Amino acid sequence: MRMSEFGELKNFILFVKFTKKEYAKSILGGNLYMNNIGYFIGLEKDNRIKGVGDKREAGLVREAKDLIIVDMETNKVLFKAPKGEIIQRYEKSVNIPIFCYSMFTADDFVVLEDNKENLSFKLDIGKDTEKFLEFGDTAIIFPNNFHHLLIDSAESHKLQGRVNKVSYDKFDKINEEREKLFQSGTSDMFFWKHEDFKYQREVRFVLPRTFVDSHYLFKMKEPYEKIATVSTKDFFTNTAIIATKNKAS
Repeated sequence: MRMSEFGELKNFILFVKFTKKEYAKSILGGNLYMNNIGYFIGLEKDNRIKGVGDKREAGLVREAKDLIIVDMETNKVLFKAPKGEIIQRYEKSVNIPIFCYSMFTADDFVVLEDNKENLSFKLDIGKDTEKFLEFGDTAIIFPNNFHHLLIDSAESHKLQGRVNKVSYDKFDKINEEREKLFQSGTSDMFFWKHEDFKYQREVRFVLPRTFVDSHYLFKMKEPYEKIATVSTKDFFTNTAIIATKNKAS
């Protein structure tokens, strides 16, 4: 039975950042290291690290069938491919810094124990668990008001910030709404990813009017009131969510 089947718990969410142990201390201290979009494009294109990296970042992606490359002067066919992708991207978009983390919902948890006093739940996301191990050995659990803290901190630094869930798509059909959004230059483009990455359950904090050659070190305005760390392995195998039942009067 899933947590989402309990009415009072159906809106439960948990924000988690998976990272390497050596980076955790900086994040816990309120310092967020934000790589730019170009960094993640390079991880897949240059280093072939798909999942952590994504060659489609901040792009308007169109899947093309029967792709043909021709010489413009002679019209001679140079190359044929049964399938390919056309990625359109604004030049400066690769310089936008982002901070990525995951959001688990009530649908991701199943009942572990049900007794007179408590209900406990554990994560159950099947094979997706294995893929998260690629992101680092440490899981940082952020407070529920993390989104508000991010935007409030951005405003204190006189920066425009945006937080949103990533939208996943196959990119196999023309999406007129997405085309219009892209042409208008909206920051929505930083929240589009291929369905292959849906397992990441990703949320992003983006500074859409800040341009950096490599990264941006973002300082939180205030210390976190509540934050926890655990090993990534323990997060998926030994962490439980416990809800205390209301006692009858």
